[in-house]
Amino acid sequence: MPLISVVIPTRNRLFYLKDALGSALAQHCNDLEIVVADNATTDGTKEYLVSLGDVIKVTRSEEPLSMTDNWYRGLQLVTGEWVIVIGDDDCLMPDFVSAAKAAIARHPNAEMFDYDIPIYRWPQTLNENERNYLIFSSSSGECTRSSKETLRCVFEEIVGIMSPPGLYHRISKTSLIAKAKERFGEYNLGLVPDHGSGLINLSVTTDYTILSRPLSVMGFSERSTGVSFKTARKDNEVRTEFMRLSNMERILKEKYFIIDLDNADVYQWRLLLYWRDYFERHGIKFAFNHGKMYEYCLNRIWSVPQEDQDELAAKLTEFGVARGIPREQLVSITGVSRSLRPLPAPDCKVLVHNNVVMTRLAFDLDRLPIRSCSQAAELIYACVPGRQRDVAVRKVGE
Repeated sequence: MPLISVVIPTRNRLFYLKDALGSALAQHCNDLEIVVADNATTDGTKEYLVSLGDVIKVTRSEEPLSMTDNWYRGLQLVTGEWVIVIGDDDCLMPDFVSAAKAAIARHPNAEMFDYDIPIYRWPQTLNENERNYLIFSSSSGECTRSSKETLRCVFEEIVGIMSPPGLYHRISKTSLIAKAKERFGEYNLGLVPDHGSGLINLSVTTDYTILSRPLSVMGFSERSTGVSFKTARKDNEVRTEFMRLSNMERILKEKYFIIDLDNADVYQWRLLLYWRDYFERHGIKFAFNHGKMYEYCLNRIWSVPQEDQDELAAKLTEFGVARGIPREQLVSITGVSRSLRPLPAPDCKVLVHNNVVMTRLAFDLDRLPIRSCSQAAELIYACVPGRQRDVAVRKVGE
């Protein structure tokens, strides 16, 4: 039985998939099982995966599935003691296996590991001010955090709501899937599986360990689902397909109306209400904080037209939330993301919290010979302390 399984769901992104698979195949060890969930691709992915032979496991659907259903297919092939899911435009760190094994040895009772996930914006991402841009962090120490408290903070403090620690870019014991099925009768990934797996895994663990350095890199490209919700065009292909296959609009918008806007953060609001109700049906109750969710949206969006402001305020009054936020504080619910200002390479910030020193680096990589997620991972590898790998690191740019 392999120690760790990596699952890579994919849907017509062969250009990026080759990089993600390359980062896994470069581990050169028997401790890693590689699973690809091919979601009815039509761009040559099927043929490419066949050409790789039996070094990877492949499950393929001939009809397009929702992202959640495709994740389920991939998880069915997993045989490792631990599992991680990454996107097809993401990658593993060069020393992923050896670093994960070392963490497991240091924390033999752990069931889940979290870390600050680096963000790499591919040269092909939509916003020209964000292209070929990398942000990552490392810290001076590790810590353990209460799963129950983290879950409470999601619903009652609206903290860490986008990516709670679960399967996506974290390593979790595969036994958590069985624990969830015993607790809830199913392993429910919800409508957005990276988000849903985090909430479910938190609900069946006592605590989790936060590592001092990353084990993988999250890539944002022009075909990333999350990025597609931040574009001005609501009819972009990736977003439209995700909404159609997940049936999210009918499931969430009809039941959790809030306001008639299709902004990503408003959908996040609806999604949390969906999970609040799910947990409540199973005896886990949270006092959802609509006021803080409202403030969260205001901090992430640009300008709200007066009629939308009035509608939103009226709806919040029903929730018992006071209106008194001045109009000049409002920003748009258009779904257009803020632009990053290009920074020199590197821009460095050092933060100290609870005696843990956190170093955050930002690179404008146009000044370096880096044009892919795996090359950005090599740069991170060269910067973080405590790195270890059984094979030689290739030069950045090769």
